[in-house]
Amino acid sequence: MKETGYIVEIKDNELIIEIRPHEACSKCCSCGAGKKRQMTVSSSGISDPAIGDKVGVEIDDSVMLRVYGLVYGIPLVIFTMGIVLSYLFLTRSPGVSFLVGLILMGASFFLTTRVFKNNPKYSPRVTRL
Repeated sequence: MKETGYIVEIKDNELIIEIRPHEACSKCCSCGAGKKRQMTVSSSGISDPAIGDKVGVEIDDSVMLRVYGLVYGIPLVIFTMGIVLSYLFLTRSPGVSFLVGLILMGASFFLTTRVFKNNPKYSPRVTRL
């Protein structure tokens, strides 16, 4: 997936890029992709960045799908396991088991997003256009 944007702010080693939607997306807006949005990325892919520079932001589609699958799939599996295991081994109360599943799901979602956010392998690449 490749998108085009403009640098609106530079902080330390990070760029704040405003992504402009594709023309077809701005007319449809059914999924929310038609709105302007900002993204913070590392400036390591671009030399001498300046505010107002037009840049391309790109991430491989297979990497993006893998990240989405893991970030949402792992908490879902942990949620299910938390409900079943707490029901079988801790208490026979469905309410308590559901609460345990929610707590474990929240913790696993937090941990998986932190892992992927701090890994440069899963970060978008910025190129000057």
